[in-house]
Amino acid sequence: MRARAEAEAEALRAQSGAEAEALRAKAVAEAEAIRAKGEASAAAIKAEAEALRENQEAILGRELIGQLPALMAEFAKGYQNVGSVTLVGGDTAGTHIAREQAAGLAATFHSVKSATGVDLGAILQGQAFGRGVASVSDAANGHHAADDGQPAPTR
Repeated sequence: MRARAEAEAEALRAQSGAEAEALRAKAVAEAEAIRAKGEASAAAIKAEAEALRENQEAILGRELIGQLPALMAEFAKGYQNVGSVTLVGGDTAGTHIAREQAAGLAATFHSVKSATGVDLGAILQGQAFGRGVASVSDAANGHHAADDGQPAPTR
């Protein structure tokens, strides 16, 4: 009877030890999974930050260009209540207003460049000449968007 009780106690200790080891292994595996997920997340954030840093001007320029229609709509509201325009000096009303709008837009571009360092005029010219926002940094470095090894044309 005593031998049987000792055998049962030993079996219970072995089972408890195995359960404890299984719990430890599960905890270690969960901790490893959490660590790996954290490392992957940190690597993704680091890569995104690097990409943003390297392409900051193009990204900011794209965002600012996206705001141009709303900006021009707000600018045009200033002419909404104009009843009539009398000009002296040979300009037509259309020419005069177009000149004012161009001056206003140029002033806005200058303000953006002063505040952010982003040259919207250069970015727009890049789009007009096929280089576009995504390759503004290439143009600044003297490369075509096609990466054919030729320097970008100068204006």
